[in-house]
Amino acid sequence: MGISDASSGATFAGTAFFDKTYKDTLSLVEDACAYMEGPARAERTTFETHASLNLTAATLHLTSRLTQVMAWMYAQKAYHGGEIARDKLLAKHRLGPRHNPLDQSLVAYPASMPPGLGDLLERTERLYERIARLDDMIAGGQA
Repeated sequence: MGISDASSGATFAGTAFFDKTYKDTLSLVEDACAYMEGPARAERTTFETHASLNLTAATLHLTSRLTQVMAWMYAQKAYHGGEIARDKLLAKHRLGPRHNPLDQSLVAYPASMPPGLGDLLERTERLYERIARLDDMIAGGQA
């Protein structure tokens, strides 16, 4: 029984592994929201223009990655709930590219990067890589 086989009794979207990954994702989204609504607002006012732009780029990157992961999770739920077909899942609901130019600039966080944002970026990248591996397995028929 593969995790991508919607006809099996135990589908990926109904497994403890998926549930844990989904909860991890929601927890990270909640942590990011709390950070953006609290510390991030105060931190933005303390940075010079260049550092403030880096902070904004890092924040956008964080938001983008979390949005991509949540969209992927919802697409998996829809597929395993019989709402979309496998061909549509694979054609329109794959995870975005793993690497983009911004990734390279965020690999080594500037010394002035707030620790809270650095932690969120690291956690988000680990989650994104985990989902990317699952996405590759599902698309390759290995899962």
